[in-house]
This record gives sequence, C-alpha cells and structure tokens, in this order.
Amino acid sequence: IDAFGKGKQLTVKECEYLIGQHVTAALYGVVNVKKVLQRMVGNLLSLGKREGIDQSYQLLRDSLDLYLAMYPDQVQLLLLQARLYFHLGIWPEKSFCLVLKVLDILQHIQTLDPGQHGAVGYLVQHTLEHIERKKEEVGVEVKLRSDEKHRDVCYSIGLIMKHKRYGYNCVIYGWDPTCMMGHEWIRNMNVHSLPHGHHQPFYNVLVEDGSCRYAAQGAALARGQ
Repeated sequence: IDAFGKGKQLTVKECEYLIGQHVTAALYGVVNVKKVLQRMVGNLLSLGKREGIDQSYQLLRDSLDLYLAMYPDQVQLLLLQARLYFHLGIWPEKSFCLVLKVLDILQHIQTLDPGQHGAVGYLVQHTLEHIERKKEEVGVEVKLRSDEKHRDVCYSIGLIMKHKRYGYNCVIYGWDPTCMMGHEWIRNMNVHSLPHGHHQPFYNVLVEDGSCRYAAQGAALARGQ
C-alpha cells in the first residue's frame, strides 16, 4: 500500500520500480503500532525542522516531546530539545519550572553520553548567563497584594488550592497580576478562551505530583481543603 499515493495497492513489480531495487522476502515484515507512530512522529519532526517560523517551532517542540516519550534516551534529539527551549527564550521570568526542565535535559544528556560534555557545557553556561542578564535588567521587584494595582489578586502565597477543571491539589508559590507568559504559550494553552483571557491574575503553583504549573485565577483555581 502506497501511503503517499492515496493508499493505492501496488504489485511487486510496481514496488520494485518505486524503490529502485529487487523486492526480496527480507523486505517484507509486520510493522507494529509503535513503529507506525515512530514514522509519523519522524515525519512531523522533519516538517518542524524545515522552516524557522513560529508554527514550525511549535510543531517541532510537540513532535520532540512525542518522540522522546517513546525513546527518552536519544541524545541528539535531547540536545535539539534543549537548543529549542534556549531559542524560544523560555526562561525564569516567564516560568522558573521551564528553565529547570532545560537544565534537567542537559544533565540527562551528560549522563547518557559524556562525550557531549562540550555541547552540554556550552548550553548550560549560556543558559545561566542569560538568567543573570535578565536579573540585572529586571532587578528585584517586590509585589504586594496590598497595592491598589494588585487589587484583583485574590489568593496569597502558601494557600492550598484545587484546580476546577483538572482536579489536582496544589500550593501557590508565586503570582502575577496578569499573565506574564509569551505569545506562543498563551496561544498554545488557549488562554484567550478563558473568561478575562490573560488580563487576570495568574499563579505559579506546585502540584501534588511534583510538577509546576501556571494557572489562571478565575477559570482554574478554588480554595482547597
């Protein structure tokens, strides 16, 4: 079956013409579901690498996540994932958990293949330098819920909350008066469909499974028990 020819069924001779070699028994075999998924995700990876536009970066990021879910120890793809995070500029002023993910990826690469020490060291160094530069540019900002400009912030750090839609329990460890994530994250998370969109308080929360998330006040969180 020619998957690129609208599912047309081919004879042996047509297959030989298509691939340019004699078809032997060794070329036949059963393909399991994982192999089919690997091929599909591989095609998505190729598309994501092809163009340097926002949509292809998102496709590349999603397909990398899928591929690494199946094959978590692929060093070259892990390096590509780390470089992609670096390129997209996903850093702690937007979400500290994501920069920790980049550093975790680099540490994993170093464990799998010590020969990648140079590339890993380069990315770690530039990641940390970028963080320091941002700290110097932004400076220390003290946010007080008592400020009039923060009057819409209902919850404080340390409160135990429950997500209305997904049901997980979490604790607040930070907040912003409005969503501080980039346009890509806002689009990917469909924030515009929420009541008040990104113009509402968002909270950094530590979830009971150990993950960190960024949740909207009105549509996501309620006081937990």
